[in-house]
Amino acid sequence: MANTPVQQRQTRWSFGRHIARALSGIALAGVVAGAAQAAPDRTASLIMDYSTGATLYSQNADEPRHPASLTKMMTLYMTFEALQQGRLSMDQKLLVSQFASEQDPTKLGLRPGATIPVRDAVLGLVTKSANDAAVTLAENLAGSEPAFARQMTQRARRLGMNATLFINASGLPNDAQITTARDMAVLGRALIRDFPDFYQLFSTRAFTYQGRVHPNHNRLMNVYDGMDGIKTGFIRASGFNLVASAKRDGRRLVGAVFGGTSPGQRDQLMAKLLDAGFAGTLTAAAPDYAPKRTQVAIAEDTKPAITPVSTRVPARPVGGATITPVSATLGRAAAPVIAAPPPAATAKPVAAKPAPLPAPTKARGTWAVQVGAFSTNANAHKAAETAAASARHALSGGSVSVAEGKDGKGAKVFRARIAGLTEKEARDACQALTRQKSACVAVPAS
Repeated sequence: MANTPVQQRQTRWSFGRHIARALSGIALAGVVAGAAQAAPDRTASLIMDYSTGATLYSQNADEPRHPASLTKMMTLYMTFEALQQGRLSMDQKLLVSQFASEQDPTKLGLRPGATIPVRDAVLGLVTKSANDAAVTLAENLAGSEPAFARQMTQRARRLGMNATLFINASGLPNDAQITTARDMAVLGRALIRDFPDFYQLFSTRAFTYQGRVHPNHNRLMNVYDGMDGIKTGFIRASGFNLVASAKRDGRRLVGAVFGGTSPGQRDQLMAKLLDAGFAGTLTAAAPDYAPKRTQVAIAEDTKPAITPVSTRVPARPVGGATITPVSATLGRAAAPVIAAPPPAATAKPVAAKPAPLPAPTKARGTWAVQVGAFSTNANAHKAAETAAASARHALSGGSVSVAEGKDGKGAKVFRARIAGLTEKEARDACQALTRQKSACVAVPAS
């Protein structure tokens, strides 16, 4: 059956749109010319003291990396700002466009022309890391995803994230979309500081949407004492990324880990770094010196804030309906420009190596494997027994135990553990459990 004239126009529009997107990607890739691509060694990490912003430990923290779904932290920052300013409400319905519905997974499966409450879109990002929900928020806030990405980058500059360039709202692969471990730790800290009430949403363990339960991708939060957020990320070019925050004895740390080889390896590194940070055994490292580091600059309106230059964002037609931006004014900005820094006049200093992690000092039998935190002692004991049975060989030297404590919000929790292990036994056992898709972290038991 032949297509109708309307269907033919829609087909041509869709084809033209994909061609335009492809050409845009080629142009951006030509601009960065490989300099902004993640290095072959994708690892990078940083631990920051939340109260002071001081760096406690860093490794490759200023090297360009792909953020993957850590991008959604900025999408949420912009959303929380709109909620705080009254430009959005949690119950407000957002219109889903054809473009948003066509995003690659992970996604909620939103249909074009449908609506989704802001609350569900936010929780979809926090737990499922839903790309269709991210684009829906972007389009409803700024009229289009590219316009929203420009706002994201401008906001990043104002937060002090000077090496970050956002191209989309989801973190889906784009060679030009780059950041650093330091910038993402700064963003994590800003989310906690600027939106303490909304930040609590990052501790959501699971989210139910249209009858389907979506567990939070941040499984480390379920087993690490005091952790209450915030976001994971993965694309092939980045490896497994995580920005996390935990609070113990009134002190909060923020950490960023990039380039993990697996979720389990990434989580183990984050846990080890945070443990050392809380123990006070991390030696402050000088900011990483990277003479070949790419500097990312985006032109911004240089006029005072009291006299902004506004550009009206046109409403975008979607399937017969129209998405009207919640905020229809943008600071005038030129296209993103990536330029290498000018050569230094003085001799290049020798790159400072990050301080090594402290050697284990615990005696045999003082470590444990923690496999979850629960609201009841019975559930914790059952989880510990299940873990002990599933990794019987690796945990043969341990015994099931439950440690009572409090989470980051002060609520009582019961932590399921197999105790009486050496540090090596605990870490080896966690690796075995991780291979079985079980959440796990090695912890000092005393």
